[in-house]
Amino acid sequence: MLPTSRLFSQSAGATKFAPTLYQVLAKLPENGVGARVTQRRWAAKGIEGSFWEVTRVRLKDEGKHGKVWGKLVWRGRPISERDELIRGGLKYQWEDVSSSMPSRQ
Repeated sequence: MLPTSRLFSQSAGATKFAPTLYQVLAKLPENGVGARVTQRRWAAKGIEGSFWEVTRVRLKDEGKHGKVWGKLVWRGRPISERDELIRGGLKYQWEDVSSSMPSRQ
């Protein structure tokens, strides 16, 4: 069994390379409104063409926390008609895919 201190030091170091949703959006113009973001685990599972289109952002604590709303597109099909609160912003690794996806009409 690993000592507890070792477990915490490993997880703390991992967060440097695992950007949260809020960290990704804080680096974008207008805090990422209009951006398309995806969870990295979706690509690892072979789920292509799935992303959130960000419609509203409220960041707190210098972009470390907040609330984000958007519309979900799953495998190329719009799922959300209205804005939804995007959950898992701190839990998963996120990335901006706005430039790599064709625009929707």
